[in-house]
Amino acid sequence: MRLGEWVRSVRGAIAFILLASSTCAQFPPNQKLSAEDEHEFTKELKRLQTLLSTANDRGAIELQIANTYAAGGQFSEALRWLRKVVAANLGFDPSRDPDFAKLQPTAEFKSIVDEVRRQTPPVHNSRLITTLGTRDVRPESIAFDVRRKAFLLGNAARSELVECSLRGDCHNFVMPKAGERGYVLGIKIDSARGEVWATNNTPSAASLRCYDLETGQLQRNASIQGKHVFNDLAISSTGTVYVSDTAEGSVYQLPSRTTALQRMAPQHKFRAANGIAISANGTLLYVSTWGDGIDVIDLPSGAVMPMIHPRDVCLAFIDGLYAIQGSLIAIQNGPMLPRIVELGLSKSQRQILAMKVLERRNQAFDGITTGVIVRNNLYYVANPQTDKERDADLRPLQVFSVRIDR
Repeated sequence: MRLGEWVRSVRGAIAFILLASSTCAQFPPNQKLSAEDEHEFTKELKRLQTLLSTANDRGAIELQIANTYAAGGQFSEALRWLRKVVAANLGFDPSRDPDFAKLQPTAEFKSIVDEVRRQTPPVHNSRLITTLGTRDVRPESIAFDVRRKAFLLGNAARSELVECSLRGDCHNFVMPKAGERGYVLGIKIDSARGEVWATNNTPSAASLRCYDLETGQLQRNASIQGKHVFNDLAISSTGTVYVSDTAEGSVYQLPSRTTALQRMAPQHKFRAANGIAISANGTLLYVSTWGDGIDVIDLPSGAVMPMIHPRDVCLAFIDGLYAIQGSLIAIQNGPMLPRIVELGLSKSQRQILAMKVLERRNQAFDGITTGVIVRNNLYYVANPQTDKERDADLRPLQVFSVRIDR
């Protein structure tokens, strides 16, 4: 390189460095905590360190440690743990996390976000099925009536079920009762019995409600008083309904033709129980424990064990969970970059052997939560927008389909 060219290149490099320094904030100094805050901060770190020794998904706990350091204003330690988490390439995305707000403008944090983008390129296998003609429904859940070729949506804003055709035409299927302060999370159709089941939650109780699939008339109601949040549900071939209780960290079952809920494995804590599914052979119940992977209940014995999986596969932050022959399909969100994955199972169906990303970085994603398996496809609402409070802020709901190769 000639001298003049070298000088120009150095000047260009200096200009680039100055530009970068002007657009990145200085790394914030660690904050001094009060005695009371220091006590709570240390207590939480000890709790997480204890969990780390037995965690099913260590990466999820390590991320929580990074969050705790950031929330406590110990930014250098937060960055150290965050780098460790990102280096494991598990799919976490800290760019939207408010705990890291003071780090986001810094060059150090931006380099981490750049690495996440490099690790998680877009994966597009979905196609748009329909745009629904309703703007006041926030569907945490979706079901599909194969006979009528219609979707059923639960409303996370009130005790309501909505039916929509494949063309996108929608009408009320179940209306909330006068004065009822509830909301719907999980919903499943039992085609063999002509029923649709939905969870319903109020500030003082949670219930499983069964409606006639043709008329929407209430057939059965099983409720439990107290601070419970019935989240997702699964229905066995014999008609037993299983439901996850996020608030209590438990799982309940409702045998066919009864209204008495029975708590399963009461000695076990299913932390923030969420997605739930029954194995293809009907002997296992899979329960997403949100921040720590999947627990497996052996239905004949009632024994609970963590799902075995490779260290480079993270099972935390699963919302929707579905079992098909040979695989689990999972929708992950929260601190995870929102994605749909297929988890290949062993012959015992108690171990995950590999993971395949089916959809990631879909521009339509806005709060993706759950879906429904229809033959070899997963139908899902890409933008349920459950975090939006005003109806005026809602965009039309889009239903996508992603094929599951068999």
